[in-house]
Amino acid sequence: MPFGLQANAQPPAPPMIPIHVAESAGNGDLETLRMTLPSLGIDHSDENGYTCLHAASAYNQLEVMRWLISNGANVNVGDSDGDTPLHHTEHVDAAQLLIASGANPAALNSESKTPLASKLEDVVPENHEDYDSDDEEQKELKRLISFLTSGALPPSNNNPAIATATISMEE
Repeated sequence: MPFGLQANAQPPAPPMIPIHVAESAGNGDLETLRMTLPSLGIDHSDENGYTCLHAASAYNQLEVMRWLISNGANVNVGDSDGDTPLHHTEHVDAAQLLIASGANPAALNSESKTPLASKLEDVVPENHEDYDSDDEEQKELKRLISFLTSGALPPSNNNPAIATATISMEE
């Protein structure tokens, strides 16, 4: 037996993997973020480019979003699909905060879709069999689309997302 090894020795444990901080952001766990992100970086992402700001925006965690933004989080950071935090949000409050903080409502993801165009795909038409007039998520999504079409996007005659949104909201 080589010098220094014991018969029942175990291999060294793998290094500790940092907690999934995006989950903490989505859950509104600001204390964990305050302890973890300084060593990882404010725009730390998972293997898909999903950052804490993406998660906080998706789950309308406004306090977490404010903290991240005040600490330099990039409001226009894209994940591996090019989706920004504004593409991920489903809430008017989060969208307002992002845009007020410099998020680009005309940002294109890897499918060349703006946040508005992405949201329009998620609306269940009233004549669809899955339509539920009491669905709170659909109601909030329609409020978000209304907000994004009410002046949040820069005026443009050649922006198909604006024309599509106008047509879809009138149906």
